[in-house]
Amino acid sequence: MIDRKDLYGSIKLSGETVFHHNISQDKDKLDIYNKAVAAGKIVEFDQTTLTRLRKLYYAYYSALIYMFYEPTTFNNIANKAELLTHTMEDKEYQIVHGDTDSTRNIPFFMYGVEHLDFNSWLEVKEGQKVWVYDLFSMLKIEKETYYKLEHPEIKQIISKSTIMNHPGRERDDFKTYHNGFDYMLIGIIPEMEKNMPNHPFADILIPEITRFKKEIDFEKLVLDFSTETKRNLK
Repeated sequence: MIDRKDLYGSIKLSGETVFHHNISQDKDKLDIYNKAVAAGKIVEFDQTTLTRLRKLYYAYYSALIYMFYEPTTFNNIANKAELLTHTMEDKEYQIVHGDTDSTRNIPFFMYGVEHLDFNSWLEVKEGQKVWVYDLFSMLKIEKETYYKLEHPEIKQIISKSTIMNHPGRERDDFKTYHNGFDYMLIGIIPEMEKNMPNHPFADILIPEITRFKKEIDFEKLVLDFSTETKRNLK
């Protein structure tokens, strides 16, 4: 019998998400996916959304880096959903929670990543269409196509009005960069840059990391840290 531990991380990905790799193993789903991409029914997040994410912050860095660098797991999906709602305040949307084929069928341990117990996505009305901003694939997918791919079993729907009227909605946490832990970026950012050649969202992240480093004056941060370290060693 094969020990489950021997399989941990046995599927190695390069430049591909767990979502896409899993889709590619199903001929029928891959056909739906490829046809939808060709028809413009599966696209990257639009530039307006990306620009708005650049102006928000989470943890140590911009919301754009937070959203796209780390894979979506049970630990961060709620945070990603909350951040994304701040880019949609001029649109009609709802947050949907539920089980999907991704949460039901993907053997996350074989990819060596944290699991996803439930899925969350935003359904956003844009013109005559409803688009799903999917927080697992980090893709924008026409609702009908998304439902064909993921067969969701919906558990909860949260309306825009409920979200906007939440008592904590007006807090400024995401709109201001908090630099209390910025020295941690001295180790984090070089590690991110090292991982870029194989990252599935490198085209979004590379220019954003460069921009963010300029915003926080990363070179001065490194210099100040080095100077302080040398002073403490004397």
